[in-house]
Formats: sequence, structure tokens, C-alpha cells
Amino acid sequence: MRTNLENIVIGATYSWDWQFQRDANGYAMMIDCANKSGLKAIANITWVSTIWTDYYGRKANVLSGNYSDGMNFDNNGNMPYSFYEAYSEVYN
Repeated sequence: MRTNLENIVIGATYSWDWQFQRDANGYAMMIDCANKSGLKAIANITWVSTIWTDYYGRKANVLSGNYSDGMNFDNNGNMPYSFYEAYSEVYN
């Protein structure tokens, strides 16, 4: 049986899956901009990929019972450019 803390951490981990589904259209548009040589879009995609790599590593730790590193993703910083900055670089 899981403790309350384990349920909270696992719930927070799975909420990222929902967030990705919600943001999938914006991510697809960033890929389109990157394919058109948008450097800002490439920077945003690299940032998102870093977060997802970090997320899946943490998710594996949570599911294996090792969640001592917390669920703070601040070490990845903020997204380098807003969606509109990256989009307008290509579609201006």
C-alpha cells in the first residue's frame, strides 16, 4: 500500500502526461517552424526535449520508489522564447 506522499508524487508525475497532450498542437507548430530554419523554435524544442528527458528519468525513479530528488524542474530554466516570438520569426 502506498503512502499519501507517494500518491501525491505519482499523481504529479502523471499530470505531466496530460499537460503534454494539451500542448501537443503548440509543439507540432514549433516543429513546423524549426523545419523552416527557425532558430528560436529550435531552441524551444531543445528546451522541451530536455524537460521531457528529465521528466521520464524522474518518473522511473518515482515508480521504482526512489523519489527523493523531488519534482522541481526549475533547474531547466524558462522557455528561451515565447511561442509568438518563435512563430513570428518564420511567419512574419
